[in-house]
Amino acid sequence: MKKGGQRKGPKSLVVPTTAVRPTPYKIGLTATAEAVYQELRDLSIAAEARDGAATSQHCTTFRMVDEAIRVLIPSDPTNRKYALHAPLEDMYRISKGRMRLVWVVEPKHRTVLVLFISDTPRKEGDAQDPYRILAAMMKSGHLNDVIEDWRRALDVPPDAPVH
Repeated sequence: MKKGGQRKGPKSLVVPTTAVRPTPYKIGLTATAEAVYQELRDLSIAAEARDGAATSQHCTTFRMVDEAIRVLIPSDPTNRKYALHAPLEDMYRISKGRMRLVWVVEPKHRTVLVLFISDTPRKEGDAQDPYRILAAMMKSGHLNDVIEDWRRALDVPPDAPVH
């Protein structure tokens, strides 16, 4: 026995439980995001064919974006650490290297729409700042139309909040 008469033991017993995993979110891409994704994929395939290995920057960039779309975003798309601020407060983003992926979520249908994939450097105030470009697309109404079309296809009421 230790000094003081108390034996040290486990503070709590962990009883294993079988947790039910929620259905993963389905991912969709806008035409613009799909075009960028396809271009990155094509560059990766060409670099691998040319170099004989998947070690080029094109391959690395494509793997980062692909992992974000297939694994990171669907696993927890509404995580607060991904949330953007006004005027893009209903959107989420993830940064992978120079890449920025921006999406909206429809939790009831467990669906994500990737709106934007950008590999321009993030330099606040710059004309090519990805968030400045995205805000301009929202202001023009283009992205609002895309989001509303997507929500209509999911049969979401027009007055329902966007996440």
